[in-house]
Amino acid sequence: MTTISLKKIENSYLESTKDFNNTDRSIHWKKISGKKNFKDLDKIKNFRNNHLSYGHDDSNYYNIEKFNDEIELIKKKVGEKFFLNNLKLKNIGNLKNLFTHNNLLIDPGDIHLINFFYELEKNVFNKSNIEIICEIGGGYGGLAEKILRQKKCKYILIDLPETNVLSTYYLSNNFIDKKILIYSDIKNNLIDDKDLYQNDIIIITPNVKIKNIEFDLFINTRSMMEMRSSTIKKYFELIQNQISENGYFYNVNRYIKFRAGEAIFLKDYPYDGKWKVINSSKSFNQEWIHQLITQRQQNSSNLIKIELKKIMNETTKYLQPDELRYLVGGNFLKYSFFINILKKILYFAGKKIFGTKYYAYKQKFYKVLNKFLIK
Repeated sequence: MTTISLKKIENSYLESTKDFNNTDRSIHWKKISGKKNFKDLDKIKNFRNNHLSYGHDDSNYYNIEKFNDEIELIKKKVGEKFFLNNLKLKNIGNLKNLFTHNNLLIDPGDIHLINFFYELEKNVFNKSNIEIICEIGGGYGGLAEKILRQKKCKYILIDLPETNVLSTYYLSNNFIDKKILIYSDIKNNLIDDKDLYQNDIIIITPNVKIKNIEFDLFINTRSMMEMRSSTIKKYFELIQNQISENGYFYNVNRYIKFRAGEAIFLKDYPYDGKWKVINSSKSFNQEWIHQLITQRQQNSSNLIKIELKKIMNETTKYLQPDELRYLVGGNFLKYSFFINILKKILYFAGKKIFGTKYYAYKQKFYKVLNKFLIK
């Protein structure tokens, strides 16, 4: 087998954008998608060092001091052997921002991907036989690559057309021996168990229907928080209707985020009552993000609802005053310039009045205010 050609990737992208309903994009992804241009196919070869990786790649946000600290933290958590065994084998996308550690080149974006895979290994793969996986919003395919390299399974990725360009290129160059089905291969906007049987990896947009497939594991890491609530609801319908008996959902997202154009709370994700909580904890080295691992069970006594109430209490710590406008009603985005000026006035006045105690008083004020706003 060979890698998928750039021309085929382009044709698939053009077909998928023609059929995809753009209203399904949040404000956040409309802005990001609007910056991407795939007219020059050679840009895809370097997608990790140009604007095409924007929104999908942690590597752009790291510095050497922070990265070295995170290496030691993740090695302490997962062990050096697990860490080294899950580093990338190829620099697909030609990332320039690489670091040297024990004579190995390390992609800084791998830190959290390795953590995600470790948590899945400990809480899911070590407990159950996982044969069919669906990752929603998997970006360029970084986590999928780690799982597929270590586990024998079928893998479906669902994402926006622009993102699928990157994951198709990335995964087809990592796994030249695997058969990959992409949008231009699909008939009638539908995939089924026959397609799954004939392929190892399937990469589709959200508008593609899935028939006669039950998934052992659904994954979403740090992307539902950037979707609109209506989109999250659609994905939960897919998850809760097409998960296998005793299947798992690995959910890692912020307690609260506003980039979708509305307030998105993890506490409000539409879980039904048929979930057992396997793990509920803060994500590695990112205390504003929560990891929630659940398993499908008919007789779970609605325990997930109890857990979501606990998450609601934690949410109050992460709402900042410049975000309050989303909760009190009205669209105040056009007044952001005046809000920023007011924030600066309050900052300097507060420091002058309260001195070094200013920050402690500010946090106490946020906490009390948030308790009234987050319900």
